Amino acid sequence: MKIGIGSDHAGFQLKQVIIAEVRELGHEVIDLGAFTDAYPANDYHFTGAMVAEAVVSGQADFGIVICGTGIGISIAANKVPGAYTALCNDLFTAQKSREHNNANILAMGSRVVDEGLAKEIVRVWLATPYTGGRHEARNLNLRKIEAKYSRTQQTSSSPSAEGIPRALRGRLVDLSQLIFPGQEEYRFDANVCQVTQLLPQYHTPSGQWYVMTEVTLWSHVGTHIESPRHYIKDGPDVADLPLEKLIGSAVILDFSHKQTNEPIQLEELRAQEDIQIGDMVILKTGLDRFYRTPQAHDRPYLTVEATHWLAEDRQIALLGTDASGFEVRGINTQPNHQILFEHGIPVIEHLTNLSALNRSRVTLIVLPWKARELDSCPVRVVAIEES
Repeated sequence: MKIGIGSDHAGFQLKQVIIAEVRELGHEVIDLGAFTDAYPANDYHFTGAMVAEAVVSGQADFGIVICGTGIGISIAANKVPGAYTALCNDLFTAQKSREHNNANILAMGSRVVDEGLAKEIVRVWLATPYTGGRHEARNLNLRKIEAKYSRTQQTSSSPSAEGIPRALRGRLVDLSQLIFPGQEEYRFDANVCQVTQLLPQYHTPSGQWYVMTEVTLWSHVGTHIESPRHYIKDGPDVADLPLEKLIGSAVILDFSHKQTNEPIQLEELRAQEDIQIGDMVILKTGLDRFYRTPQAHDRPYLTVEATHWLAEDRQIALLGTDASGFEVRGINTQPNHQILFEHGIPVIEHLTNLSALNRSRVTLIVLPWKARELDSCPVRVVAIEES
């Protein structure tokens, strides 16, 4: 089984122990952070939700979340519809949460249980099947309650349709990776300074929190958009990318069955979906689950023929992927990038959360920085599914 595991800074050390234990039991681990015990690392609300999203989307079969008490991170995980997180700091509740409640996420408190008991809890929880029977009716009622209030929340939180373009009405899904200083593959540092450190001419009362942040990052950190400047000297930079290529209709093509270095052929593109001229095209591989892991660059690739067809026949506006790219690994050239950039087509890499989409066609909004001389930059990508 695939087990998504996450913690905050307080649970980091126990998380490392549990990861080793789960692998010893023969399961695959998806490590979703935190990646350090320094405060603030991934706060529990971030990692709790990330693990829950992995489980609900099917990227992971089960989840394990850890914070100091287990309370905060279990509350965070249970905010994701479809997540059933049980806080278990003893063997009895670990067993019953699976037998009776069919919990799909286990929460523990690193300040409540020691390493030995935590490992026992994990072994019992993963080995215990759901018994169903008389408990199924109760769990069905829990799901009905969840569905009722999920609909109420979606309705009450949706903006009024009056004055909003039809293409912008619907369910919003964030497709951008959350990035953390000091934890990314490429450099991203954030130095929080009192304003007076950077601008001595500013004066603030002693002890007042008034800060600016010095940021150092490489242009390809996290979910990022690449302009033709990446490969073409004096080519368009990110500020030159026209908005009509960044806001519009996108088609999601599912290639999550593909293996590392397996080709995505032209005939497979044609068979997947009716790609319209001018579409944004997004390749779904499911490999965003390996972001920040040694497997982050394991991916399938587009054939050159397929890329030529997208650029020349379909004249696509943009090509994106939830993997680290779409080139063959281990070669010195990147022919697909060059083809796309020669046709003025930008590229997005390291998207995430595509499994949260219910439709294969959505409205996509891509917002890069309006900054000169950048070949690439982090980008916020939001999908809108029509209601």
